[in-house]
Amino acid sequence: MRFDLTGFFDKTVDFLATLLPGLFLVFFASAYWVGAFAPLDLDNGYVLLVVAYFLGHLVFVVARLLDRVYDKLRNASTWGQIRFRLARGKARVHPILRKVSGILFGRHPDYAVILAERLKAMYLGRYDAEFAMNAYQWSKLQLMKHNPDSLQIVRGHEMQSKLMRSTAFVFALLGVMVLSAGTDELADHPHQLQLVLAFSILALLSFYGYLIDRFKATQRAFWGVIDLFAENGR
Repeated sequence: MRFDLTGFFDKTVDFLATLLPGLFLVFFASAYWVGAFAPLDLDNGYVLLVVAYFLGHLVFVVARLLDRVYDKLRNASTWGQIRFRLARGKARVHPILRKVSGILFGRHPDYAVILAERLKAMYLGRYDAEFAMNAYQWSKLQLMKHNPDSLQIVRGHEMQSKLMRSTAFVFALLGVMVLSAGTDELADHPHQLQLVLAFSILALLSFYGYLIDRFKATQRAFWGVIDLFAENGR
């Protein structure tokens, strides 16, 4: 029986990406709020891991709402507006949103996805299956079959983006909790505003990391499949 080292590594990183935000939330909540986890024996390592993983999984699920923010920013590009707004009779997005999108993703972030969409249409159009999956899913499928090394780079950015997404949510949640807590509920930390500011900055930095890593994952997938087809002359 062959041991799948790559699959084991992916599952391990995915597990840690769920566990670490949960551990962070447990640590700060128990450190700054008296009795936050009083009914639980967190001195027991097994209990701590179970609680942290459970909270991390909840964070992972809720933090997926941030994907909508990414989609709005990413689709504020020229091609994104043509495809998802103008083609559907909607007005263009606000100039400020277009400006922010350009700063985050560059002036011309759509070249790779347009080429990947064309390749997908050529490849799947003959089977009337062009819309069975999006260009990103199709690109990863092609890399999985023909260039697993490139796929590992894509997965690395995917996992980093998921970790940053959960971390951004945790920092934002902690900031809101500190801001809304009364002084009687806080365990000996008078610097409430400083904590809120620190958590806010960390949340923004983590969110920025999430946006960039998710964008890099899609770009790497598109570049990989374009290079694959160019090299093979397909």
